[in-house]
Amino acid sequence: MKLQDCNGKEYDFHHPDYEVGCGGKEIPMLWGNDGKAYLYVWNKIEKRHYYYVYGSDVFIRDNEAPWMK
Repeated sequence: MKLQDCNGKEYDFHHPDYEVGCGGKEIPMLWGNDGKAYLYVWNKIEKRHYYYVYGSDVFIRDNEAPWMK
């Protein structure tokens, strides 16, 4: 799935166990000075929300997002 952040930069997202949050309407958001983008996603297996971290290629729990600390 191709997504764009608020600045128009394109990102790809596809993972069989996850879908883009809010019915596919979420967009990657930028956070911090490191240039990382975060995408709110739903894990279909665990039935819980995560953030996919572009640049690190990892999933973090929604309560582990850097703005929650």
